Amino acid sequence: DINMSEKARDKQFDISIYTSKYGVPILEKKWMVLLFFLVGILLSLTLLSPLIKPTFISQATLLVEEPRSAISQAKQETLGTGRVPGLYVTTEEEKMKSSFFAAEVLKILPEKAKSNLRAEVDIFPQIKTRVFNLFGMESKPLSQPLIEITLLTEIQKRVEITSEPLAALIWITAKSTDRDIALVLARSYVDVALASNLEDNRKVVSSEREFLQKQRDQAYQKFQDSEQAVYDFKKHYQIPGDFDEARDINLQLQMKRLQAHVAMDKERFVELDGVYFTSQVKEAGIVGNVRVLSPPAYPVAPSRKTETRLMIIIILGGLLLGIGMALLPEFTHGTIRHEVDIAAVSHLPVLGHLPRIKT
Repeated sequence: DINMSEKARDKQFDISIYTSKYGVPILEKKWMVLLFFLVGILLSLTLLSPLIKPTFISQATLLVEEPRSAISQAKQETLGTGRVPGLYVTTEEEKMKSSFFAAEVLKILPEKAKSNLRAEVDIFPQIKTRVFNLFGMESKPLSQPLIEITLLTEIQKRVEITSEPLAALIWITAKSTDRDIALVLARSYVDVALASNLEDNRKVVSSEREFLQKQRDQAYQKFQDSEQAVYDFKKHYQIPGDFDEARDINLQLQMKRLQAHVAMDKERFVELDGVYFTSQVKEAGIVGNVRVLSPPAYPVAPSRKTETRLMIIIILGGLLLGIGMALLPEFTHGTIRHEVDIAAVSHLPVLGHLPRIKT
């Protein structure tokens, strides 16, 4: 008896169990499964097209070069990136992802682009909005602060920033239901990125120029004070202005000392004035270290990746629903499809094979 029970349990792993319990019911109700499958195809073709607008994508590629704050570096014509730290590239990427950067982009966007940002580009919000419109359910108007927050959130969702630190590359990918707006979004991000990078580079030189200007002004003031000291000394002792020597030895030494201070202060002022002029030239000639390798391209054909993915999900969902409906009676009515079902109910071993009735 024990051996017979073990044989019965071993039969549970036979492939015929699964073909009898699952394959046969599906084949018996194959028309119902096919019907649900066709319904899924019909729904995906008829409902998705009018409810979902296609998405257009425009992408730009930026090259991050070594940060430069000198005019000699700015005049380089080579396209090489040098040794750009990966952290620097990541920092530039995170700056472009920030809300502050997105707010700067919104400032230069035309009104048509801002209107487009008020509409959803993701599939499920699009379907929700279209269904509400079909039933005459319009969304409530938003206040101005909420509109600005909505635009800021939406533009960050529409524009994706990715990078490859080792290659010093940054990609700006913009998407929209309007091909023109996709191009405008990508171009606006590129323009703000270049302007922001140029401003950052100028700030480095500007801080140096401001420091040199302060030092030059101090040197000039000290030079004027030294000249005034010589003038006051000659006036006090009634020494003519064109005389550089005095009859008294002590007065002569004092005057020589004052004149030496004048010469040193003048030399320092002239030197700082030259350095300050050089810093002004640097600031005027500074350029950014972010270049456009590939400008935003005009999207010709829409991207249907998400739409295709949703169509596949609906079609497979219809197929799975049909299979589930075909197998549902097998689990609710307790039908007998295999000798294992008899053994499971009677708890008695089955000797040999049960006869089958073919319909």
